[in-house]
Amino acid sequence: VQRRLVCVQSLRVRARSSGLVSPYAEGASAGGDGGHRPSRIAVALDVATMLFPVWTCLASAVALKWPSPFLSIPEAALSQALSLLMLSMGMTLSPRQILDSFTRRRELLLGVLGCYVLMPTLAVGLAKVTALDPELTVGMILLGIMSGGQASNLCTFIARGDVALSVTMTTLSTLMAIFALPFLSSLLIG
Repeated sequence: VQRRLVCVQSLRVRARSSGLVSPYAEGASAGGDGGHRPSRIAVALDVATMLFPVWTCLASAVALKWPSPFLSIPEAALSQALSLLMLSMGMTLSPRQILDSFTRRRELLLGVLGCYVLMPTLAVGLAKVTALDPELTVGMILLGIMSGGQASNLCTFIARGDVALSVTMTTLSTLMAIFALPFLSSLLIG
């Protein structure tokens, strides 16, 4: 019962913070938890959302095995889907939340260090440890020095993290990539 109540409270907070009407019928169900049970649809959607990493891995495996359906998706559709995702993330935030995240200098500095120090170092280390071919080493290093992307914001949202901070870090690392990407490329790749 305690676990169910925590789940219900979590779903309520999420529904209210996203501006959606609460999916729970107040007093609609009889039970020991005061009649505040999530609907089966709400629970199913929450479970499906929490399994996002599984869906990502499954889609990747299917795309590797049968790439033709994925290759036939028009580039414009991918751009539109990414734009819709970015708009959706932005709609969950208020301007005040974004401005407040800029005051968290320590977290922003840690994000930048992770993006432009830790990730490139790990990429170089993995390339050396696995003795990759030079072409694959270049690819690994380029992946390691790329700035954060929209997927990190989506994962932060799904994990119920600080989306405003994630969006701010992504924006900051993307702006810094203008200078960091050429510098780190010449430093690490040559």
